[in-house]
Amino acid sequence: MLDKLKAQLKAAKAELKARARQLNATYRAYDRCVDLITKLETRIEKHLAKSK
Repeated sequence: MLDKLKAQLKAAKAELKARARQLNATYRAYDRCVDLITKLETRIEKHLAKSK
C-alpha cells in the first residue's frame, strides 16, 4: 500500500512540474502578445499624428 502511494506521489509531482512549465510558457506567450499590441498601437498613433 505504501509503495503504491509513493508511486502516485512521484507521478503527481512529475505532472505538477510539467504543468508548471506549460503555465510559464503560456504566460510568456501572453506577455509577448500584449507587448506586440502595445507596440502596434504606438506605431499607429505616431503614424496618425504625422498624417495631421
